[in-house]
Amino acid sequence: MLACDSGGGDDLGDVEHFSPLPPVLDAAGTGGGSVLPTGDGGVGGDAGLVPGDPDWCEPQPFEDCTNNRDDTCDGHVDEGCNCTVAEKPCYSGNPADLTIANGQCREGVQSCRLEFYGPCEGEVLPSVEVCDGIDNDCNGEVDNIPGCSNTPPRAICPPAQRGPPLAIYTFVGGYEDDDDDPMVRAEWKMVAKPGGSTATPTPPGALVTTIFADLQGDYELELEVEDANGGIGRCTTALTTQSADLLRVEMVWNVNAAGDASDIDMHLKRAPDASWFEAGPTGDDCYFRNCRVCVARSEPECRAEIAAYNADPNRSPPPRVEWSAPLGADDPRLDLDDVEGNGPENINILAPRDGTYRLGVHYWDPDGEGPATVTVKIFCGGELARAYEPVVLQIGGRRGEPGTEFWEVADITWRGEGCVVDDLGAPDCPRICTRAQAEAGGCPAGQRRGAACP
Repeated sequence: MLACDSGGGDDLGDVEHFSPLPPVLDAAGTGGGSVLPTGDGGVGGDAGLVPGDPDWCEPQPFEDCTNNRDDTCDGHVDEGCNCTVAEKPCYSGNPADLTIANGQCREGVQSCRLEFYGPCEGEVLPSVEVCDGIDNDCNGEVDNIPGCSNTPPRAICPPAQRGPPLAIYTFVGGYEDDDDDPMVRAEWKMVAKPGGSTATPTPPGALVTTIFADLQGDYELELEVEDANGGIGRCTTALTTQSADLLRVEMVWNVNAAGDASDIDMHLKRAPDASWFEAGPTGDDCYFRNCRVCVARSEPECRAEIAAYNADPNRSPPPRVEWSAPLGADDPRLDLDDVEGNGPENINILAPRDGTYRLGVHYWDPDGEGPATVTVKIFCGGELARAYEPVVLQIGGRRGEPGTEFWEVADITWRGEGCVVDDLGAPDCPRICTRAQAEAGGCPAGQRRGAACP
Protein backbone atom coordinates (compact mmCIF):
# COMPACT_ATOMS: atom_id res chain seq x y z
CA MET A 1 0.00 0.00 0.00
CA LEU A 2 1.17 3.50 -0.77
CA ALA A 3 1.25 5.65 2.33
CA CYS A 4 2.11 9.24 1.53
CA ASP A 5 2.02 12.03 4.06
CA SER A 6 3.16 15.60 3.56
CA GLY A 7 4.35 15.97 7.12
CA GLY A 8 3.69 19.43 8.48
CA GLY A 9 3.19 21.20 5.14
CA ASP A 10 0.18 21.89 2.99
CA ASP A 11 -0.41 20.19 -0.33
CA LEU A 12 -0.93 22.32 -3.41
CA GLY A 13 -4.65 21.84 -3.40
CA ASP A 14 -4.96 23.19 0.14
CA VAL A 15 -2.86 26.34 -0.13
CA GLU A 16 -4.30 29.73 -1.03
CA HIS A 17 -2.24 32.90 -0.57
CA PHE A 18 -4.07 36.19 -0.55
CA SER A 19 -3.01 39.66 0.55
CA PRO A 20 -5.44 42.15 2.11
CA LEU A 21 -4.89 44.66 -0.69
CA PRO A 22 -5.88 44.70 -4.37
CA PRO A 23 -3.05 43.98 -6.83
CA VAL A 24 -0.89 46.85 -8.01
CA LEU A 25 1.03 45.82 -11.12
CA ASP A 26 4.43 47.11 -12.10
CA ALA A 27 6.01 47.11 -15.56
CA ALA A 28 6.90 43.45 -15.21
CA GLY A 29 3.31 42.47 -14.50
CA THR A 30 3.92 41.50 -10.89
CA GLY A 31 2.02 42.72 -7.88
CA GLY A 32 1.16 42.22 -4.27
CA GLY A 33 -1.49 39.50 -4.33
CA SER A 34 -5.28 39.40 -4.44
CA VAL A 35 -8.30 38.68 -2.31
CA LEU A 36 -11.49 36.79 -2.95
CA PRO A 37 -14.26 38.88 -4.55
CA THR A 38 -17.29 39.76 -2.50
CA GLY A 39 -20.96 40.04 -3.40
CA ASP A 40 -23.28 37.89 -5.48
CA GLY A 41 -23.21 36.90 -9.12
CA GLY A 42 -20.28 37.54 -11.43
CA VAL A 43 -17.72 35.00 -12.49
CA GLY A 44 -17.10 33.70 -8.98
CA GLY A 45 -20.31 31.67 -9.03
CA ASP A 46 -20.75 31.31 -12.82
CA ALA A 47 -24.30 32.61 -12.24
CA GLY A 48 -26.37 33.54 -15.28
CA LEU A 49 -23.61 33.05 -17.83
CA VAL A 50 -24.73 32.70 -21.43
CA PRO A 51 -22.40 31.42 -24.19
CA GLY A 52 -21.54 34.16 -26.70
CA ASP A 53 -23.09 36.90 -24.51
CA PRO A 54 -20.91 40.06 -24.79
CA ASP A 55 -22.32 41.37 -21.48
CA TRP A 56 -21.54 38.26 -19.47
CA CYS A 57 -19.05 39.84 -17.06
CA GLU A 58 -20.10 41.55 -13.84
CA PRO A 59 -16.96 43.22 -12.46
CA GLN A 60 -15.79 42.17 -9.02
CA PRO A 61 -13.49 44.34 -6.88
CA PHE A 62 -10.59 41.86 -6.88
CA GLU A 63 -9.44 38.69 -8.61
CA ASP A 64 -10.42 35.30 -7.21
CA CYS A 65 -7.07 33.53 -7.29
CA THR A 66 -8.66 30.08 -7.37
CA ASN A 67 -10.94 30.04 -10.45
CA ASN A 68 -8.57 30.84 -13.39
CA ARG A 69 -10.98 33.53 -14.68
CA ASP A 70 -11.13 37.30 -15.25
CA ASP A 71 -13.17 38.43 -12.24
CA THR A 72 -12.44 42.16 -12.64
CA CYS A 73 -13.52 42.14 -16.33
CA ASP A 74 -10.36 43.94 -17.44
CA GLY A 75 -9.18 41.29 -19.93
CA HIS A 76 -6.56 39.86 -17.55
CA VAL A 77 -6.68 36.68 -15.45
CA ASP A 78 -5.38 36.49 -11.87
CA GLU A 79 -3.08 39.48 -12.17
CA GLY A 80 -1.16 39.89 -8.91
CA CYS A 81 -2.05 36.40 -7.67
CA ASN A 82 0.67 34.47 -5.87
CA CYS A 83 1.78 31.29 -7.65
CA THR A 84 0.68 27.97 -6.21
CA VAL A 85 1.70 25.88 -9.26
CA ALA A 86 4.23 26.32 -12.06
CA GLU A 87 1.48 26.47 -14.71
CA LYS A 88 -2.30 26.61 -14.68
CA PRO A 89 -5.17 27.00 -17.17
CA CYS A 90 -6.72 30.44 -17.73
CA TYR A 91 -9.48 32.08 -19.77
CA SER A 92 -10.34 35.78 -19.88
CA GLY A 93 -13.68 35.36 -21.69
CA ASN A 94 -17.05 33.99 -20.62
CA PRO A 95 -16.39 30.63 -18.91
CA ALA A 96 -19.56 29.30 -20.55
CA ASP A 97 -17.79 29.59 -23.94
CA LEU A 98 -15.68 26.59 -22.97
CA THR A 99 -18.71 24.32 -22.58
CA ILE A 100 -19.76 24.61 -26.24
CA ALA A 101 -19.51 21.43 -28.29
CA ASN A 102 -17.38 21.93 -31.42
CA GLY A 103 -16.58 25.48 -30.35
CA GLN A 104 -13.30 27.17 -31.16
CA CYS A 105 -12.89 28.73 -27.68
CA ARG A 106 -9.97 27.31 -25.71
CA GLU A 107 -8.29 27.93 -22.38
CA GLY A 108 -4.75 29.29 -22.34
CA VAL A 109 -1.88 28.71 -19.92
CA GLN A 110 -0.48 30.98 -17.22
CA SER A 111 3.04 30.38 -16.00
CA CYS A 112 4.60 31.47 -12.74
CA ARG A 113 6.90 34.46 -13.19
CA LEU A 114 8.84 34.63 -9.95
CA GLU A 115 6.11 34.75 -7.29
CA PHE A 116 3.18 35.84 -9.49
CA TYR A 117 1.36 34.60 -12.57
CA GLY A 118 2.25 36.00 -15.97
CA PRO A 119 -0.15 36.68 -18.87
CA CYS A 120 -2.69 34.15 -20.13
CA GLU A 121 -1.05 32.76 -23.27
CA GLY A 122 -2.60 30.69 -26.04
CA GLU A 123 -6.28 31.20 -25.18
CA VAL A 124 -8.77 31.31 -28.08
CA LEU A 125 -11.67 33.75 -27.64
CA PRO A 126 -14.88 34.00 -29.73
CA SER A 127 -14.53 35.45 -33.22
CA VAL A 128 -16.79 36.16 -36.20
CA GLU A 129 -18.67 33.09 -37.45
CA VAL A 130 -17.43 31.62 -40.75
CA CYS A 131 -18.45 28.54 -42.75
CA ASP A 132 -15.96 26.00 -41.42
CA GLY A 133 -17.95 23.51 -39.32
CA ILE A 134 -16.75 25.14 -36.08
CA ASP A 135 -18.72 27.37 -33.70
CA ASN A 136 -16.43 30.38 -34.03
CA ASP A 137 -18.43 32.77 -31.86
CA CYS A 138 -19.06 30.07 -29.22
CA ASN A 139 -22.79 30.77 -29.01
CA GLY A 140 -23.91 27.16 -29.35
CA GLU A 141 -24.70 27.29 -33.09
CA VAL A 142 -22.37 26.09 -35.84
CA ASP A 143 -22.16 27.98 -39.17
CA ASN A 144 -25.33 29.97 -38.41
CA ILE A 145 -24.79 32.40 -41.29
CA PRO A 146 -26.14 32.31 -44.89
CA GLY A 147 -24.38 30.23 -47.54
CA CYS A 148 -22.90 27.46 -45.37
CA SER A 149 -23.46 24.25 -47.32
CA ASN A 150 -20.16 22.38 -47.08
CA THR A 151 -20.09 19.20 -44.99
CA PRO A 152 -16.99 19.44 -42.81
CA PRO A 153 -14.46 16.59 -42.75
CA ARG A 154 -13.85 14.15 -39.91
CA ALA A 155 -10.54 13.92 -38.10
CA ILE A 156 -9.62 10.41 -36.93
CA CYS A 157 -7.48 10.04 -33.81
CA PRO A 158 -5.57 6.97 -32.57
CA PRO A 159 -6.51 5.21 -29.31
CA ALA A 160 -5.21 6.46 -25.97
CA GLN A 161 -1.71 5.36 -24.98
CA ARG A 162 0.14 4.59 -21.73
CA GLY A 163 3.83 4.28 -20.96
CA PRO A 164 6.82 5.69 -19.08
CA PRO A 165 7.86 9.35 -19.03
CA LEU A 166 11.04 10.39 -20.87
CA ALA A 167 9.94 8.47 -23.95
CA ILE A 168 8.87 9.28 -27.51
CA TYR A 169 5.27 8.58 -28.53
CA THR A 170 3.84 8.52 -32.07
CA PHE A 171 0.31 9.60 -32.98
CA VAL A 172 -1.11 8.56 -36.37
CA GLY A 173 -4.19 10.54 -37.41
CA GLY A 174 -6.62 10.12 -40.31
CA TYR A 175 -8.99 12.11 -42.52
CA GLU A 176 -12.46 11.43 -43.99
CA ASP A 177 -14.78 13.71 -45.97
CA ASP A 178 -18.30 12.83 -47.17
CA ASP A 179 -18.02 15.46 -49.94
CA ASP A 180 -14.74 13.92 -51.12
CA ASP A 181 -13.07 17.30 -50.65
CA PRO A 182 -9.28 16.94 -50.45
CA MET A 183 -7.47 17.72 -47.22
CA VAL A 184 -5.47 20.94 -47.35
CA ARG A 185 -4.26 21.06 -43.75
CA ALA A 186 -3.65 18.81 -40.75
CA GLU A 187 -2.43 20.18 -37.43
CA TRP A 188 -1.72 18.57 -34.06
CA LYS A 189 -2.03 20.72 -30.92
CA MET A 190 -1.27 20.04 -27.28
CA VAL A 191 -4.51 20.59 -25.36
CA ALA A 192 -3.29 19.56 -21.91
CA LYS A 193 -0.06 18.35 -20.33
CA PRO A 194 1.53 18.12 -16.87
CA GLY A 195 2.43 21.50 -15.39
CA GLY A 196 5.94 22.47 -16.46
CA SER A 197 6.07 20.13 -19.45
CA THR A 198 7.56 21.45 -22.68
CA ALA A 199 6.20 18.57 -24.80
CA THR A 200 5.29 19.73 -28.32
CA PRO A 201 3.96 17.79 -31.34
CA THR A 202 6.76 17.39 -33.91
CA PRO A 203 6.03 18.09 -36.68
CA PRO A 204 2.73 19.79 -35.78
CA GLY A 205 1.51 20.13 -39.38
CA ALA A 206 0.99 16.51 -40.47
CA LEU A 207 -1.32 13.57 -39.85
CA VAL A 208 1.53 11.74 -38.10
CA THR A 209 3.36 13.41 -35.23
CA THR A 210 5.49 12.53 -32.18
CA ILE A 211 6.07 14.02 -28.75
CA PHE A 212 8.77 13.53 -26.14
CA ALA A 213 6.77 13.08 -22.92
CA ASP A 214 9.11 14.77 -20.49
CA LEU A 215 7.07 14.49 -17.28
CA GLN A 216 4.85 11.99 -15.52
CA GLY A 217 1.12 12.68 -15.88
CA ASP A 218 -1.71 13.16 -18.36
CA TYR A 219 -1.41 14.59 -21.87
CA GLU A 220 -4.18 15.40 -24.34
CA LEU A 221 -3.61 16.08 -28.04
CA GLU A 222 -6.03 17.43 -30.63
CA LEU A 223 -5.91 16.79 -34.37
CA GLU A 224 -7.54 19.44 -36.58
CA VAL A 225 -8.03 18.83 -40.30
CA GLU A 226 -9.32 21.20 -42.98
CA ASP A 227 -10.83 20.48 -46.40
CA ALA A 228 -10.49 22.49 -49.61
CA ASN A 229 -13.74 24.38 -48.89
CA GLY A 230 -12.66 25.55 -45.44
CA GLY A 231 -14.47 22.86 -43.44
CA ILE A 232 -12.79 21.81 -40.21
CA GLY A 233 -12.91 18.56 -38.23
CA ARG A 234 -11.38 17.79 -34.86
CA CYS A 235 -10.68 14.84 -32.57
CA THR A 236 -8.64 14.27 -29.41
CA THR A 237 -6.55 11.48 -27.96
CA ALA A 238 -4.80 10.96 -24.64
CA LEU A 239 -1.48 9.78 -23.25
CA THR A 240 -0.79 8.85 -19.63
CA THR A 241 2.79 8.41 -18.45
CA GLN A 242 3.83 6.71 -15.20
CA SER A 243 7.29 5.70 -14.11
CA ALA A 244 8.09 2.16 -12.97
CA ASP A 245 10.44 3.69 -10.38
CA LEU A 246 8.95 3.47 -6.90
CA LEU A 247 10.66 6.72 -5.93
CA ARG A 248 10.78 9.52 -8.48
CA VAL A 249 11.43 13.25 -8.04
CA GLU A 250 10.81 15.78 -10.83
CA MET A 251 11.91 19.41 -10.98
CA VAL A 252 11.20 22.25 -13.43
CA TRP A 253 12.06 25.93 -13.27
CA ASN A 254 11.41 29.22 -15.08
CA VAL A 255 8.67 27.50 -17.09
CA ASN A 256 8.19 29.04 -20.56
CA ALA A 257 10.78 31.75 -19.87
CA ALA A 258 12.04 32.48 -23.38
CA GLY A 259 15.81 32.16 -23.76
CA ASP A 260 16.38 31.08 -20.16
CA ALA A 261 19.70 29.26 -19.72
CA SER A 262 19.86 28.99 -15.93
CA ASP A 263 21.08 25.69 -14.47
CA ILE A 264 19.28 24.33 -11.40
CA ASP A 265 20.56 21.04 -9.94
CA MET A 266 18.69 18.41 -7.95
CA HIS A 267 20.41 16.56 -5.09
CA LEU A 268 19.34 13.45 -3.16
CA LYS A 269 21.30 12.32 -0.07
CA ARG A 270 21.27 8.78 1.23
CA ALA A 271 20.48 10.03 4.77
CA PRO A 272 19.69 13.35 6.49
CA ASP A 273 23.07 13.41 8.29
CA ALA A 274 25.05 12.55 5.15
CA SER A 275 27.05 15.19 3.27
CA TRP A 276 25.85 17.39 0.42
CA PHE A 277 28.15 17.55 -2.63
CA GLU A 278 29.96 14.32 -1.70
CA ALA A 279 30.43 12.86 -5.17
CA GLY A 280 32.14 9.70 -6.39
CA PRO A 281 30.71 6.26 -7.25
CA THR A 282 29.73 5.62 -3.61
CA GLY A 283 29.19 9.24 -2.51
CA ASP A 284 26.47 10.36 -0.11
CA ASP A 285 24.91 12.75 -2.64
CA CYS A 286 23.34 11.79 -5.98
CA TYR A 287 23.69 14.77 -8.34
CA PHE A 288 25.13 15.66 -11.73
CA ARG A 289 28.78 14.96 -10.91
CA ASN A 290 28.30 11.27 -10.10
CA CYS A 291 24.72 10.25 -10.85
CA ARG A 292 24.00 11.12 -14.50
CA VAL A 293 22.82 8.32 -16.78
CA CYS A 294 23.16 10.43 -19.88
CA VAL A 295 26.70 10.94 -21.15
CA ALA A 296 25.70 13.30 -23.96
CA ARG A 297 26.23 16.98 -23.26
CA SER A 298 23.46 18.56 -25.34
CA GLU A 299 19.90 18.24 -24.09
CA PRO A 300 18.45 16.90 -27.40
CA GLU A 301 21.11 14.14 -27.46
CA CYS A 302 20.46 13.33 -23.81
CA ARG A 303 16.71 13.07 -24.32
CA ALA A 304 17.26 10.73 -27.25
CA GLU A 305 19.58 8.54 -25.16
CA ILE A 306 17.09 8.22 -22.28
CA ALA A 307 14.19 7.66 -24.70
CA ALA A 308 16.11 4.74 -26.24
CA TYR A 309 16.29 3.09 -22.81
CA ASN A 310 12.58 3.61 -22.19
CA ALA A 311 11.63 2.26 -25.62
CA ASP A 312 13.00 -1.16 -24.67
CA PRO A 313 10.77 -3.07 -22.20
CA ASN A 314 13.67 -5.38 -21.35
CA ARG A 315 15.93 -2.73 -19.88
CA SER A 316 15.75 0.47 -17.86
CA PRO A 317 18.23 3.31 -17.28
CA PRO A 318 21.00 2.01 -14.99
CA PRO A 319 21.63 3.20 -11.41
CA ARG A 320 24.78 5.27 -10.98
CA VAL A 321 25.73 5.69 -7.29
CA GLU A 322 26.32 2.59 -5.15
CA TRP A 323 24.63 3.27 -1.83
CA SER A 324 24.38 -0.43 -1.07
CA ALA A 325 26.58 -3.08 -2.70
CA PRO A 326 26.22 -4.37 -5.29
CA LEU A 327 25.05 -1.52 -7.53
CA GLY A 328 21.42 -2.32 -8.33
CA ALA A 329 17.75 -1.41 -8.28
CA ASP A 330 17.96 0.11 -4.78
CA ASP A 331 20.50 2.73 -5.91
CA PRO A 332 19.78 6.17 -7.45
CA ARG A 333 20.21 7.67 -10.89
CA LEU A 334 19.81 11.13 -12.42
CA ASP A 335 18.22 10.67 -15.85
CA LEU A 336 18.36 14.23 -17.16
CA ASP A 337 20.80 16.93 -16.08
CA ASP A 338 19.25 19.94 -17.77
CA VAL A 339 21.87 22.69 -18.16
CA GLU A 340 19.98 24.81 -20.69
CA GLY A 341 17.04 26.09 -18.66
CA ASN A 342 13.47 25.04 -17.70
CA GLY A 343 14.07 21.35 -16.93
CA PRO A 344 12.91 18.78 -16.28
CA GLU A 345 15.57 17.28 -14.07
CA ASN A 346 14.72 14.09 -12.22
CA ILE A 347 16.20 11.54 -9.79
CA ASN A 348 14.83 7.99 -9.48
CA ILE A 349 15.26 4.83 -7.45
CA LEU A 350 13.61 1.75 -8.94
CA ALA A 351 13.19 -0.13 -5.63
CA PRO A 352 14.36 1.99 -2.64
CA ARG A 353 15.72 0.46 0.52
CA ASP A 354 13.98 1.36 3.75
CA GLY A 355 15.42 4.57 5.13
CA THR A 356 15.20 8.36 5.01
CA TYR A 357 16.53 10.30 2.03
CA ARG A 358 17.00 14.07 1.96
CA LEU A 359 16.12 16.15 -1.12
CA GLY A 360 17.83 19.42 -2.06
CA VAL A 361 17.94 21.93 -4.92
CA HIS A 362 20.97 24.08 -5.87
CA TYR A 363 21.04 27.18 -8.08
CA TRP A 364 24.26 26.11 -9.78
CA ASP A 365 24.54 28.61 -12.63
CA PRO A 366 22.35 31.72 -12.99
CA ASP A 367 24.10 32.62 -16.27
CA GLY A 368 23.00 36.21 -15.81
CA GLU A 369 19.30 35.33 -15.98
CA GLY A 370 18.31 36.51 -12.51
CA PRO A 371 16.12 34.67 -9.96
CA ALA A 372 14.76 31.21 -10.70
CA THR A 373 11.27 29.92 -9.89
CA VAL A 374 11.55 26.21 -9.03
CA THR A 375 8.79 23.59 -8.69
CA VAL A 376 9.33 20.07 -7.31
CA LYS A 377 7.11 16.96 -7.34
CA ILE A 378 7.74 13.74 -5.40
CA PHE A 379 6.17 10.47 -6.61
CA CYS A 380 6.03 7.35 -4.45
CA GLY A 381 4.81 4.05 -5.84
CA GLY A 382 3.89 5.82 -9.07
CA GLU A 383 1.52 8.29 -7.36
CA LEU A 384 2.05 11.95 -6.50
CA ALA A 385 3.05 12.20 -2.84
CA ARG A 386 3.95 15.90 -2.63
CA ALA A 387 3.96 18.89 -4.98
CA TYR A 388 5.65 22.08 -3.81
CA GLU A 389 4.56 25.59 -4.59
CA PRO A 390 7.05 27.48 -6.77
CA VAL A 391 10.03 28.62 -4.70
CA VAL A 392 12.18 31.56 -5.81
CA LEU A 393 15.96 31.12 -5.61
CA GLN A 394 18.07 34.25 -5.92
CA ILE A 395 21.36 34.46 -7.82
CA GLY A 396 23.54 34.68 -4.69
CA GLY A 397 26.82 34.24 -6.58
CA ARG A 398 28.44 32.98 -9.75
CA ARG A 399 28.61 29.45 -11.17
CA GLY A 400 28.74 26.91 -8.34
CA GLU A 401 30.38 29.33 -5.88
CA PRO A 402 29.83 29.11 -2.10
CA GLY A 403 27.36 32.01 -2.18
CA THR A 404 24.95 30.39 -4.62
CA GLU A 405 21.62 29.42 -3.08
CA PHE A 406 20.61 25.97 -1.85
CA TRP A 407 17.08 24.84 -0.90
CA GLU A 408 16.71 21.91 1.50
CA VAL A 409 13.31 20.63 0.39
CA ALA A 410 12.21 17.53 2.32
CA ASP A 411 13.01 14.23 3.97
CA ILE A 412 11.53 11.20 2.20
CA THR A 413 11.15 8.18 4.47
CA TRP A 414 10.63 4.90 2.63
CA ARG A 415 8.99 1.96 4.40
CA GLY A 416 8.08 -1.17 2.44
CA GLU A 417 5.98 -0.02 -0.52
CA GLY A 418 5.29 3.58 0.48
CA CYS A 419 6.73 6.84 1.71
CA VAL A 420 6.23 9.68 4.15
CA VAL A 421 7.34 13.15 3.02
CA ASP A 422 8.34 15.63 5.74
CA ASP A 423 8.84 19.23 4.65
CA LEU A 424 12.02 20.88 5.92
CA GLY A 425 10.42 24.31 5.79
CA ALA A 426 6.97 25.89 5.60
CA PRO A 427 5.23 27.20 2.45
CA ASP A 428 6.01 30.78 3.54
CA CYS A 429 9.47 29.87 4.84
CA PRO A 430 11.38 27.38 2.65
CA ARG A 431 14.73 26.36 4.13
CA ILE A 432 17.12 28.31 1.87
CA CYS A 433 20.77 29.04 2.61
CA THR A 434 24.07 29.33 0.74
CA ARG A 435 25.94 26.40 -0.73
CA ALA A 436 28.67 26.98 1.85
CA GLN A 437 26.18 26.60 4.70
CA ALA A 438 24.62 23.50 3.14
CA GLU A 439 28.04 21.85 2.76
CA ALA A 440 29.07 22.81 6.29
CA GLY A 441 26.14 21.05 7.96
CA GLY A 442 22.91 21.92 6.23
CA CYS A 443 20.62 24.93 6.10
CA PRO A 444 19.62 26.24 9.56
CA ALA A 445 16.14 25.13 10.61
CA GLY A 446 13.52 27.84 10.94
CA GLN A 447 15.49 30.25 8.77
CA ARG A 448 15.37 31.50 5.22
CA ARG A 449 18.51 33.13 3.84
CA GLY A 450 19.92 33.50 7.33
CA ALA A 451 16.90 35.25 8.81
CA ALA A 452 14.48 33.69 11.28
CA CYS A 453 11.04 33.01 9.86
CA PRO A 454 8.01 34.53 11.60
